[in-house]
Amino acid sequence: MAYDIPTPGTRVGQLLQSLTQQDATFAAQPFLANVRTVFPQVVMAYAEGNRTVLQTYLVPAVYETFDAAIKARDEAGEKQRTEIKALRSLAIEDVRLNTRDGVNTAAIDVRIVSDQISLVLDREGQPATGTDAVTEFSDLWTFERVMGGSGNGWRLAAARSA
Repeated sequence: MAYDIPTPGTRVGQLLQSLTQQDATFAAQPFLANVRTVFPQVVMAYAEGNRTVLQTYLVPAVYETFDAAIKARDEAGEKQRTEIKALRSLAIEDVRLNTRDGVNTAAIDVRIVSDQISLVLDREGQPATGTDAVTEFSDLWTFERVMGGSGNGWRLAAARSA
């Protein structure tokens, strides 16, 4: 599995260095290793409708979006079938450091390339969307956290196809 971490000579690399200066516990390699663990947990929790796991890893606004999609799927009698076959690469694409109302926050965009089987089955168990063929997915996930304090882990703040 490839981890793509911008070098210090780049704009994003400099922002990573700033983040490390503000938070001595942050390092890019362990951050991406954590993303590698969290990504399949979130994907599978969404597919299975496991709201407890989703609440652990998502900011409230994103949780509400996922929850609404799960409810719509349940009401339609549909089932999500997802299998992650491989995680190909994780790349830090951007970093944002912000201060709002005296609170410092950090956001990191990570491009996640994976091979998955993903399909939605209708009430009769027939494919409604997706395919049972292994397909390469490229996603851009944004993780955020409040800097300082304890228990402020990185949480998923946005997820989209990239």
